[in-house]
Amino acid sequence: MQVHRHGPLITPESHPAAGTNINGPSLLRVPDWVDRPLGRYHLYFADHKGDSIRLAYADDVTGPYTLHPGGALGLAESRFPTETPRNVVVRGEVQRAAVEAEGYDAHFTPHIASPDVIVDEGDRTIWMAFHGLCDDGSQLTRMASSPDGVHFEAAEPLTAFPYLRIVPESRNGRWLAMSMPGIVYSTDDLRRWTAGPVLFDRDFRHGALLLRGRSLHVFWSRVGDAPEHLLHSTIDVGDDWTATDMTAWRPTPPVSVLRPELPWEGADFEVEPSVRGQVTEPVCQLRDPAILVEDDRVWLLYCVAGESGIALAEVTGL
Repeated sequence: MQVHRHGPLITPESHPAAGTNINGPSLLRVPDWVDRPLGRYHLYFADHKGDSIRLAYADDVTGPYTLHPGGALGLAESRFPTETPRNVVVRGEVQRAAVEAEGYDAHFTPHIASPDVIVDEGDRTIWMAFHGLCDDGSQLTRMASSPDGVHFEAAEPLTAFPYLRIVPESRNGRWLAMSMPGIVYSTDDLRRWTAGPVLFDRDFRHGALLLRGRSLHVFWSRVGDAPEHLLHSTIDVGDDWTATDMTAWRPTPPVSVLRPELPWEGADFEVEPSVRGQVTEPVCQLRDPAILVEDDRVWLLYCVAGESGIALAEVTGL
C-alpha cells in the first residue's frame, strides 16, 4: 500500500472564515439525483468545540473548495444542549484525561462535531452521523438526514459513541460502523445502531473504514504516540458476517502509513506524545482520517498539525 499526498484542502490561511481549529473531515461525492448541488463534492468538517457542522464544496476532489455560509447543521438545530452543564461527575479514565488536558469549562462546552456523511441510494437520502455534548457531560452520536447534503434534520435517538464512521455492507442492505475507541456497530436502519464489541484499546482516537470483500480496512490514530500519526489495520469479517460474528473479529497489528513530514503537516514542531481532547495550536500530529471511494480510487483525508487543517492523499495498492 502506498499513500500519495495531494496537499492541504482547508487551512486557516486558505479559508480564514473556517477559524483556527479545523478537524473531523468527511468528503461526499454528491449524488446525481440532487438538484442544483453546490458542487460535485461536499466537504464536511468541524471545530472541536464548535457550534456548527461546516461545509465546503468543489467541482474537483482536489479543490479548490469554497466555504458555504452557515454550514450544514447548527447547534441550535442539533437536539443537543446549548448551555454548559454544571456539577458534572467526571467518569472514566478517558474523560478524566480529557478534562485534565482541556480544563472543565473547555471540555464541557456545548458543541457538535465529527461529521460522517454517507448516501442511502435506496431512499435517496443523505445521512450524517455527528456527536455532541449531553446534559450529563457525556458525548454521544445521533444521526441527521438531508435530501440535498446542505439542509439536515437531526433525528432524536442518541445511538452511538462519538466519532462514528460508517460503511455500507451492500450484499445484505445493512451498514457497518466504528466509533471511538474501536467499538463496532451494525444496523439496517440508519436512525439507530446496535453496538458490538470493542476491538481496539482505549488509546484508539479516530478511525476511518473501507470494506473490501471480507477485509475491513481501518485507518486510525493513537493517543500518546510521538508523533501521533496515521495507522492501518485490517479485520477479517468473513464472507457473510452477523452481529454475533463480531465477537470473534480481531484487528491486525497496526502499520504506520503516514507521518508528519512536511511543514504544513506540522513536521517543524517539537515531537511530543499526544494527549486526549482538542489541541488549540499547531503541533506535530496527524489525526482524523476519513475515506472516500470513487471509481475504484481511494481518497484519504486527514487533519494536519493537530487540528490545524484538512489535507488529501490517495491510497493505492490496497
